Amino acid sequence: MINKIDEMVLKLKGEEMSKIEREWLFTDLYVAVQPEFSKIIRRYFTKKNLLGFTFDVTDYESRFAQIIQDAITDFDKNKGTFMALLCAYADIQFKDITRYNLAQKRFDMKQRACSFDELFEGNGVDIEDLGQANLLECDTALSIIKEFIKTDKEGQIISILASCGNKNDRKEMLKDYFNGKYGATERKKVQRVRERLAKNLLSSGIFL
Repeated sequence: MINKIDEMVLKLKGEEMSKIEREWLFTDLYVAVQPEFSKIIRRYFTKKNLLGFTFDVTDYESRFAQIIQDAITDFDKNKGTFMALLCAYADIQFKDITRYNLAQKRFDMKQRACSFDELFEGNGVDIEDLGQANLLECDTALSIIKEFIKTDKEGQIISILASCGNKNDRKEMLKDYFNGKYGATERKKVQRVRERLAKNLLSSGIFL
């Protein structure tokens, strides 16, 4: 069964219509998918370990008109939904934006990628006030955390915890990570990842 969004895309691809009618329909399509923009961007940032960077989200949002147009051109109803194609095309466009932002250092260099409070919140781990901590120790801890994110089988969870200060946003990101679920089982997995990281840090002589 074709959903409403796919139906609009097929009309844009196949039906003869005036320029103004096409513009109206494209606007309707844009409005229909717009609520998903923030989710698509958030998933990209999560997947690429970019949650700790202070990129300007509007750089990514501004590409959606072109992304939608490209996806319309290549959409084939027999190969999946339009939204799935849109997400794939967004990833391609976002990579270019991210490369540019990183090359130009278009983010706050003073903001650390990890928040220790969020990593160990409610986990029974003592947290040292980073304002009083030795700078070298902080940098060492950050290096260990980044390596843990890359190598642990569920290190992506740490990336989410470290970079999102809003509890509701953090819950939504974790829900995305666990394919739409975030119950007792998933919370237990998060706790175990935190514990593994804490042990990893302790083994290097860092107590947080």
